[in-house]
Amino acid sequence: MPNLMLGAASSISLALLYSFIALISNNVSAASQLPELKAQRWVNTAPLTPNALRGKIVLVDVWEYTCINWIRTSPYVKAWHRDYAKLGLVVIGVHAPEFEFGKQPENIDRGIRDHGLEYPVAIDNDYAIWRGLNNSAWPAKYLFDTQGKLVKR
Repeated sequence: MPNLMLGAASSISLALLYSFIALISNNVSAASQLPELKAQRWVNTAPLTPNALRGKIVLVDVWEYTCINWIRTSPYVKAWHRDYAKLGLVVIGVHAPEFEFGKQPENIDRGIRDHGLEYPVAIDNDYAIWRGLNNSAWPAKYLFDTQGKLVKR
């Protein structure tokens, strides 16, 4: 496993995080670099850029608020944000709608509230970030190192 620079105390938990992401990652042809984060809008943060995220470990969670498979993984992602944000992990949710009603701001905002998401969320109604990641399904998790490179399995 690559050294992600979160500190020795969290190495076992980080190994579990890395293993979990490797298991649920569904796209082996993912982008090798953190793509531009061209969102229609951001929730819980000002807009983020790959340059601003240098030096941080970034977990990108592609989701849709009605996706049952994402709903099942959400508690883990929220726990990682809670436990590792102070150690340098930045969790970014990328909401990409599966259905037309999933593009409506009031529905997305309700989903963010209902699921208790406190980390940054990029609204990706045009699938710009989705395409930048070479993503193909919901949910998907991508872990990038401090240099913005995708952590390989």
